[in-house]
Amino acid sequence: AEDVIANNPPEIQLSTLLSDVYLVGSETAFDAYCYDNESDIVILTVNFGDGNTDTIPCPADRASTGISHIYYSTGQYQVTAYAVDEHGAVSNEVALWILI
Repeated sequence: AEDVIANNPPEIQLSTLLSDVYLVGSETAFDAYCYDNESDIVILTVNFGDGNTDTIPCPADRASTGISHIYYSTGQYQVTAYAVDEHGAVSNEVALWILI
């Protein structure tokens, strides 16, 4: 019989840079930190809350990843993110609110 090795989901954190208030048409910066304890390849998906998403690889060295987005309308947006490792394990979804 084959040994079954558990695959733990990746870990993720998401935060804004500088402040939680940004201007329409200006770059909004986020900092994402995602990693996998088994050193699997991890892909991060961010939903900016305005109908746009971005998918990027997480650095293998556990460094944070800078992400930017431009909002074209004022309002409050819920930004969500999750990560998936190369074996399909999915992290918890994290969320934050920003005001444009």
